[in-house]
Amino acid sequence: MSHDVLLASIKHESHTFNRFPTSFELIRRQGWREGEAIIPAFRGTGLEMAGFLDIAEQEGWRIRTPLAMSATSGGRVAADAFAAVLATLAADIRAAGRLDGVLLALHGAMAAEGEDDADGAILAHVRSLVGADVPIAATLDLHTNVSDRMAANANILVSYRTNPHVDHRETAHRAGRLLVRAMESGVLPRTVVARRPTLVGFDRGRTHTGHGPMIDALAEADRMERDEPGVLTVSVNGGYSHADVWEAGPSVLVTGEGDVTRLQALADRLMTMGWERRAEETVRLATVDEAVAAMRAGGADGPVVVADYTDAPGGGAYGDSTVLLRAMMEAGLTNAAFGAIYDPKAAEVAVSAGAGARLTLSFGGWIDPRFSGTPIEAEVEVRHVSDGDFVHDGPYAPGTRGSFGPSALVRANGIDVIVSTVNKNILDRQQFVIFGLDLPKLSAIGLKCMHGFRAAFEPIASRVLACDAGGLTTYDYARLGFRNVRRPIWPLDPV
Repeated sequence: MSHDVLLASIKHESHTFNRFPTSFELIRRQGWREGEAIIPAFRGTGLEMAGFLDIAEQEGWRIRTPLAMSATSGGRVAADAFAAVLATLAADIRAAGRLDGVLLALHGAMAAEGEDDADGAILAHVRSLVGADVPIAATLDLHTNVSDRMAANANILVSYRTNPHVDHRETAHRAGRLLVRAMESGVLPRTVVARRPTLVGFDRGRTHTGHGPMIDALAEADRMERDEPGVLTVSVNGGYSHADVWEAGPSVLVTGEGDVTRLQALADRLMTMGWERRAEETVRLATVDEAVAAMRAGGADGPVVVADYTDAPGGGAYGDSTVLLRAMMEAGLTNAAFGAIYDPKAAEVAVSAGAGARLTLSFGGWIDPRFSGTPIEAEVEVRHVSDGDFVHDGPYAPGTRGSFGPSALVRANGIDVIVSTVNKNILDRQQFVIFGLDLPKLSAIGLKCMHGFRAAFEPIASRVLACDAGGLTTYDYARLGFRNVRRPIWPLDPV
């Protein structure tokens, strides 16, 4: 039986302590597509919309694709942009008349100006328009902060199971198949959520180490799905701890049929495991001194890769911190690269000067000295200029297009540094390759990211470290000034 199904993707991770709202202008530049433009943009990529299209083609659905919206993590989504999201969805749903199902790709940690729980607001909005008997399924990043409103308005919630996230498309398939089941059976599943008073847990969702609380929790989730009657899917979420919202923190979701009280008991039991092991982490953040020492020591079979975990654009940080780069320069490292320093004015100066130019350039450290350090002023050689466009060819969201904007590779004190117009997380080696860099031949690589870089960079590295350089995605939550999270909550309070 063919069904009429709405497919949409609305994704943003909102760092509520970032002083810059994510503007509608930025979203339009980075990721706003409507209608027929969506299918060719996503088909063949590794993202959720590609997975939705796979299921739609297999099932012969008649589909509507009103919106695909995304932008680099940052401050709250601007009010006009969020209003446009809701209006675009509403217009298409009303035009559709009757829908048989809705399939959404959400992040789960979006906050907008005036709306802490933007994902919950989206789901409630869609529910009010399609009615109570139309199944709604949504995918989530495992760094979601799940609200009660999200669980109440979506029948099916399915989170990623990998971090770095290399299962976007697979997660979409899982959600899509459950939506097929609901539409064809006429039985609407329910989703329940469990939390505990903690900002962090489940090893922050890490799976790349192959052991630890997240791996153990996912094994138990698999067992529940296999052995517990009525359980359709179980999601384990590390949460997003840099959002000052009531729901912030890890959670467990159980989607199923039958006795909701029983589903809740299963979710609570697994969440208790996360609570009891909340302090266990499989990755220790190195100090800057330790990280630079590892770079100086080098490796025999590839570069030493160091990520500044605390100035990660993909976590909502500013991307302009100079702390790690300055330490690399002061250590006299050579045959090294760093990506990227977000500084539009400096990028414009270097691009205008052109490849081969030598000049004094001040770059980075321009936003907030508490988290960004201070500007670097150095004599540089412009090694390469670029429009900044790249296409992921690694495991993380293959086929996805992105851009640094007009950007330059400058050599400062022997280190090749990408200076960018657009703040971008480092997830793929192509982000360096477009500047002419041969990464396996380097001795050291510094980059800005939390976890996602590992999928592409670990295969070429002799050693990988993440370090704490004091940026906005810090573990030191006392520096941020939380006001809206539920209290008491660990580690802010002695729970």
